[in-house]
Formats: sequence, C-alpha cells, structure tokens
Amino acid sequence: RGGTESLHSTTVIAKCLREAAEQAGVPAGAMLLVERPERDAVLELLRDNKYVDAIIPRGSVGLRKTVVEQSRLPVLSHDMGICHIYVDANADLPLAQNVVVNSKVQLPSATNAADTLLVHQATARGLVPGLVRRLLEEFKVEVHGCPKTIALTGSQELTGYKSVIEAKEEDWGRQFQSPTLAVRIVKDMDEALEHIAKYGPGHTDTIVTRDYAAAMRFVREVDSGAVLVNASTRLHDGREFGLGGAIGISTARIHARGPVSLEDLTCQKYVVLGTGQLRQPHPVPTTYEDAIMLKRPS
Repeated sequence: RGGTESLHSTTVIAKCLREAAEQAGVPAGAMLLVERPERDAVLELLRDNKYVDAIIPRGSVGLRKTVVEQSRLPVLSHDMGICHIYVDANADLPLAQNVVVNSKVQLPSATNAADTLLVHQATARGLVPGLVRRLLEEFKVEVHGCPKTIALTGSQELTGYKSVIEAKEEDWGRQFQSPTLAVRIVKDMDEALEHIAKYGPGHTDTIVTRDYAAAMRFVREVDSGAVLVNASTRLHDGREFGLGGAIGISTARIHARGPVSLEDLTCQKYVVLGTGQLRQPHPVPTTYEDAIMLKRPS
C-alpha cells in the first residue's frame, strides 16, 4: 500500500512485480496492491488480524511511529532508534573524521545515518573544531551542540563561519533523517554508554578507537540493532552485510534484529514421519500397547 503522492508509480511497480512473480511460479493473486490512498485504509490494515500477519512500514518517522503505536499486529523492520558514534580517548582522528562524515553525509535521510556524535573530552580539542567546521561549511550539516561543543567552536562565528546551535534535551532522542547532527562531549566511556542506554535501544552504534579492550566493552554493553568498531553506521544494511536485499532494519528485541532479509520473512513448519513413536511415559501399560496400536508393517 503506497502513499497518496506515489499512487501512480506504486500501481505500475505492483503490476511489474505481479507479472514477474507469476512468471517465476508464484500463484496468481499472491501479491496484492491496496489501492486506497486515504489514511483510514492504513488504520484498517493495522487492525485486521484476520487477513494480515505482519506490518512492514517504510517511510517517514511519523508514519513508522503511527504504525508502531496503532498496530494490533506484529511490526517488522520499523527502523526506529538513534544512531550514535562514540569517539574514544584513544582514537585515530583522521579515521574518526572519515567515519563521522560518511555516517552523516553519505545519505542523511537514511535511517542508519548518524544522529548523535559523542566525543571523549581527551579527544575533543583535537577533533571537534575542525570536524564541525567541515560539517557546517563543506557539507552544510546543521550541528546542535552541548555547551562544551559550543565553547570549542564558538569563535568560528566571528571568523565568518556558521555557528553551532545549542542542543536541546529532545535533540538527543531524535532520529533526524536529515543533514542535522547532535554533538556532545563526554567525560569518559561510562558517560557515553549511559547516554546511549538512556536514549536506546539504538538503531546503529559505532565506536572509533585503537583500544581493543574499549572496543570489546562497547560491543558487549551497547544495546542496538548493530554495533560497529571503526566503521560507518551506513554499513548497517543487508547488502553490506552480505545478506542480500533487505526490507529494512529491525531494532526490536524479538524475532529478527538488524537487517531483515528474505530468510527473516519466512517461518518454519516441522513435519514428523513416525512409525508409532509415543511421548513417554505412556498412560497405557506396556503389556497392552501392541493390542491398541495399529499393526506395524513387516
């Protein structure tokens, strides 16, 4: 079921998919398009547990939030959650810059684009001013910063650069899906982990560090759909993980977690071929079993 703004395109795409599916042996009528663009149709689908097994929402944060709140059915791959980058005290700063820029700028509207950057205070002076300047001027990213971030970058406004906007409390819990990044300087990894836990469970979280012990602690303690070390959050994707095409990313703690691919959309049916096997203890005495069971083939 597509949106009003893409109704004609959705109709053509659905027709192509149906024809291709039937040519591949899928029964005719197995794939349907709901041709009702009005909002009420969505609410009916979300509550129709007789004919619908699960909902897979794709679209804006508002749409996905509505589906999660209103659905009476299981919701798969709703892509909700914050993407954090934590730059540790022992980080390679050029690598950190590349990871942050790629995570935020490569596709800002993606659900796995970075939302919040957390920087260890020992690294902040060498990383934050130059990185923020690049984000503001070179990549036109709107930066919302904590007071320490503003203190480190505040002089930029006097030299003709755009300035950092003071971050509000709600910024730390926002999935932006736009060229906007919240930046916070933290005292240590404990504070970074507390921040991530407070605004989690997360979508994708990455740590930039040269300290193996710090990386493994981060991997163990962070609760998100995927945790990465020294890599862009944009890599959290079915194709990038070698799973093939994925319909999205699940941050739920049940069913599939991470990229939801074809295998995750299937379920199992167990088939047992027996020759009279019984669950023990059997309620009939052993001496009478042969009399009440069908004669086994010789």
